[in-house]
Amino acid sequence: MNEAIRPKFLDLKEGALVISLEPFVLGAAGGGRAVNERNLDDISAILDVSAYDYLPLDVSWGSGAGKFYVHRVDRASYADVRARFEASRTTRSLRR
Repeated sequence: MNEAIRPKFLDLKEGALVISLEPFVLGAAGGGRAVNERNLDDISAILDVSAYDYLPLDVSWGSGAGKFYVHRVDRASYADVRARFEASRTTRSLRR
């Protein structure tokens, strides 16, 4: 499903919010993202995620408590991280 919605995420404007019941950025819910060389081109690289709790009876579809996630598009941070990775790749190539 994430691959099907990937183009829509990439078209979102800077600062756009996506609210969901599951995090699109696995392992980063509630604490930002860990961008590395393996996920640099993934949609998770442009999303900053925060987790929030909802209380019993706060939602119409159930009576239990749970979590929801707010994903904010943040390309500015992504650009900085990408520039660092590109610089490190260039440095490693020059050393060889």
